[in-house]
Amino acid sequence: MNRIATLIKQDLLLSWRNGLVISTAVLLVIMGACIYLLPESFDVETAEFVYDASSDKAYETFLRQNGLSNANFVESEDELVAVLNDANQGFGVIYEGPVDDPRITLLTVGNLAEENINVALATLDYSAAVMQGKTLPDQYQIRLLRPPSEPVPVNLNFIPIAIVFEVVLLGFMFGAVMIFEEKQEGINRALRVSPMSTMDYIWSKNILFLAMGLIYGGVLIFLALQFRADYGRILLLIALTTSMMTFVGLGIAVFFNNISEWFFIGVGVLIVFNLPVISYALPTFMPGWITWIPSFPILFGVREILFPTGQTGFYLPLVVQLVIYNLIAFGFGYLAVDRKLMKAG
Repeated sequence: MNRIATLIKQDLLLSWRNGLVISTAVLLVIMGACIYLLPESFDVETAEFVYDASSDKAYETFLRQNGLSNANFVESEDELVAVLNDANQGFGVIYEGPVDDPRITLLTVGNLAEENINVALATLDYSAAVMQGKTLPDQYQIRLLRPPSEPVPVNLNFIPIAIVFEVVLLGFMFGAVMIFEEKQEGINRALRVSPMSTMDYIWSKNILFLAMGLIYGGVLIFLALQFRADYGRILLLIALTTSMMTFVGLGIAVFFNNISEWFFIGVGVLIVFNLPVISYALPTFMPGWITWIPSFPILFGVREILFPTGQTGFYLPLVVQLVIYNLIAFGFGYLAVDRKLMKAG
């Protein structure tokens, strides 16, 4: 333990000297600022206006009976165009002709998604059919598998991403930087003739980045959720993720002499590890291959713990999976460090 403690002190000194500790602190301050400066939600309303040009105002009467308020109706097409131009985004509907042979025009303004426009067109067709007395079969049914959860505030939605992927940055990238620093200063040559073992070397760096990851993640969660978070479960995931990526990072870095040589391989690994962010931002994009990336279950597991949706039974399998990944990563890191760093000529 004395040897590991000595190496940790040395690594901490290197981390302070090359700015790793300071950059981590600055990054944490930026994340905290985002939590408190970003709004909880973006109020993006879609304006809806209707002009009924028919002689008997049958469409307007029907829509009023179904909950549309006075503010949604205009008296002329020119007024409709004017209020749409004043809106950031919205729909304008012009009804003309009799109920049995309507002519419906849809006007849009702003960056409306094609899916929303298609929904609006389908709604207009459905309303016209109902007014004509047609009985339409149900197009679909909605069945909730569990009660709907509260929406995640905008200023907190990035927290799972920050926890998972910035923790990876600590153990993976910073570990590589420290190895290159040691090579440049000849520290690794001194370690070869010292009583320090490969196990001491690996665990000293793992413990250092484990501590940094837990402090970083714990403070970030506290800034976001204070005492409302399940710290025990979330910190265990942070610890296992940090440890896994530290082992992998050390195992890769020892094959290179400097950051320039390491860059393309290291960044390539980080890019692959970060791909599940796409599925996080776009839940409809979730191909099978992306779920096999180790960060995928970690990311969504962290999200479920921080912002529960009622999903159960995911945590224990995830922990077991991460333990297995850690054993594999440790084996890779140990062999690589032992043969390429500690026993090199």
